[in-house]
Amino acid sequence: DKMNEDYSRFLREFRRMTAHLEIKDIAQRMRVTTTTVYSWFNGQSRMNAESIIRAIWAFGIDMEVLYHAKWRTLS
Repeated sequence: DKMNEDYSRFLREFRRMTAHLEIKDIAQRMRVTTTTVYSWFNGQSRMNAESIIRAIWAFGIDMEVLYHAKWRTLS
């Protein structure tokens, strides 16, 4: 499923961009609990649109990387 593939790609990038941080620091910046962050990382729950946008902004996730990965067949 395309949406799951896109979300998985986003989540990998989110994990990569936050790898140097502790879960509590990620949770604090995202304004969620540490349990929420763990459940995102473990695939027990999915981030909603607001959380995705907050993650992109808070951690400088490069959406261009995700865009090119998705549309590489066009370039």
